[in-house]
Amino acid sequence: MSSYLSARQELAAALEAEWPTLYPGKPIYYENGPSVDPAQQGDLYLYVAFHFHDADLAHIGNSANMGYSFAGTVYIDISVPLGSGMNKTYAVADALVNMLKARSFTPFFIAAPVLGDAKPSSGRCVASLAVPIRSHVA
Repeated sequence: MSSYLSARQELAAALEAEWPTLYPGKPIYYENGPSVDPAQQGDLYLYVAFHFHDADLAHIGNSANMGYSFAGTVYIDISVPLGSGMNKTYAVADALVNMLKARSFTPFFIAAPVLGDAKPSSGRCVASLAVPIRSHVA
């Protein structure tokens, strides 16, 4: 069955398994996890936050057969040192898009991720990759 928890767990597991082969030693942080001190970070890290913003009920016959689905966006912040240029940010975004686009997991699927504007933050340049997810009707 699709759930917020299962969506988070499966996407986090995929990132934890595949990210180190792309960028060994580059950490991933998650919302409400250990604090991130940008000044103590190296040339690259990711910060991942899940935002669920829609839900639907699907009626198939009587209410006993009613399905439920939800949608949201996973924001993967790509953080590099301020003033280091955008090449690394774009390369990381490309790698993440290739890893995640049109991918289906047991509880949900991913549509087409898109990279947002880069903004300065605490001596870093941060660009968010918005990864749209939708659960399978359960």
